[in-house]
Amino acid sequence: MYPNPMPFPIEGLDALYVETESYFAGHDVAQKKRVGREQLRRFEGELGRRGRFLDIGCGRGEYLWAAREEGWEYEGIDASHTFIEWSREHLGVEGRHGVLEDMLFTDDYFDAITMGGVLEHLYDPYQTLSEVHRILRPSGLLWFDVPNEGGLYMRVGNLYMKCLGRDWCVNLAQTFPPYHVLGFTPASLRPCWRASAWKWCNSKLRARSGRSRVSHRCASAWNTPPRRS
Repeated sequence: MYPNPMPFPIEGLDALYVETESYFAGHDVAQKKRVGREQLRRFEGELGRRGRFLDIGCGRGEYLWAAREEGWEYEGIDASHTFIEWSREHLGVEGRHGVLEDMLFTDDYFDAITMGGVLEHLYDPYQTLSEVHRILRPSGLLWFDVPNEGGLYMRVGNLYMKCLGRDWCVNLAQTFPPYHVLGFTPASLRPCWRASAWKWCNSKLRARSGRSRVSHRCASAWNTPPRRS
């Protein structure tokens, strides 16, 4: 699901994500730090070792903090310089300001990558997924999650808008927080990832504040097409 035409902020992505406290209202730092450590330990268990970790859309830096505490080399990227500054000031971790495609990491550089709540913000997800595939080592692990646009919350919300006679939907938020410009369901995600040469590991649905999300784990495929020069 996506808007057509696709709106893009005239002043760039950094102009959207400026209020750290209000944007992450309801997101508990301590809980996310704990979840981050659990995720890094799962990565270590599946890989059999620690290694290089990347958090795309690192926000306030809780996963970077977790990676540091668990003994991983880590990098983080976020489009908001205010989020990066918050993580430096409050958690003592350093992320990079910008977007993945501009970072110019070398091929097969990372062992594990996370993209929590990121895909729904991307204007060109295929480009980003292709770049993630390039920089993730063969057999490396990627974890991501997205809102489930086919969930009960969305269906009821859209029905409510229809009953009010409004030509609105509750799925996307292109011009106001949280700035979701794409919507996915479990069925729509699989073709997207196959097209980007990924091997699907598993997925599950989970609820958060009455709104279901789709959580996935993927791996860089063993038998991928040759990379184009």
